[in-house]
Amino acid sequence: MQESNGQKQVAVSIMIPVYNRKDFISDCIRSALDQTYLDFEIVVIDNASDDGTWEICESIAAENNRVKVYRNATNVGPVLNWLRCLEVAKGNYGKFLFSDDLMMPTFISDTLKYFNDPSVAFVTTAAWMGENQKDAILCYSTTELDERISTKTYLDGLATQSRALPYSPGTAIFRMSDLRLNLLHKINSSRPHDFAKNGAGPDILLFALTVMQYDAVVMVSKPLVFLRVHKESLSVANENDSVSEGYRIALAWFFRRYVSLDHWASWVAKIWLHELMHQRSIRLPSYYAVLYEGCKNKNENMRVLIMAIKIIYRRIIINKKNIPVL
Repeated sequence: MQESNGQKQVAVSIMIPVYNRKDFISDCIRSALDQTYLDFEIVVIDNASDDGTWEICESIAAENNRVKVYRNATNVGPVLNWLRCLEVAKGNYGKFLFSDDLMMPTFISDTLKYFNDPSVAFVTTAAWMGENQKDAILCYSTTELDERISTKTYLDGLATQSRALPYSPGTAIFRMSDLRLNLLHKINSSRPHDFAKNGAGPDILLFALTVMQYDAVVMVSKPLVFLRVHKESLSVANENDSVSEGYRIALAWFFRRYVSLDHWASWVAKIWLHELMHQRSIRLPSYYAVLYEGCKNKNENMRVLIMAIKIIYRRIIINKKNIPVL
């Protein structure tokens, strides 16, 4: 550790925002404490829990000075609590560990080394996902080797969903400066939406906005996190389709403003095809173009239609050749 302005500077801050997770929080914190890489701190921000979570956090902090615990006076919602973590963290690099998840002992040692390359935006890892570790399935693993992906390939994958790209901050480690710059709790989108409510949108924008500043990302092939899926998790509790809608709005806003019309059109085409295939709507693609950041322009509408045709054609080819979709 180094001294910086009278405060101890650590390499990595493991940040755990938590609200009412008394059944999971102890295992979560202890998985962070088990890291083989030793230059780290653990920052726990309790979001005014009322189920005994806070008392468990205090007890663990009393046993280990790596664990720093803080408590909000009132529940500020998930995203503002993530931002609170960033306010108090002292690391050069930051890794979010959500309170119902676990990280493997070599997470930091297997990921931090890739930041020696200044062109790498962030490092993500494969993950185990499920209700419990015994029955978990492997996700976000497409090769047996760690993979460097160019920014263009990453953005193409986001727009077409043609790659198994993780978008939970729980799978990744970032430079702290990028976390503070690119974790947003609201955006000036054309479609009003409360992004701070469940984190759906701000999480994927963190990845998207960060990668724009670099040449590549690294995907580690080993599953170094366990993402717990249960009925109380924010991603599962998709009330009024708010999680899915958050992602639709956020990426439409991002592609339109920061990437290209083709990426935006691919994303809107994907939304249209999804609604069409699930028989939620028989509206024309122009409806979705206007709904998600479009300008009622005939050329834009045609671009979305062409992108939809390309997506359908690709799916037909993949099905004929029995090629797995990555």
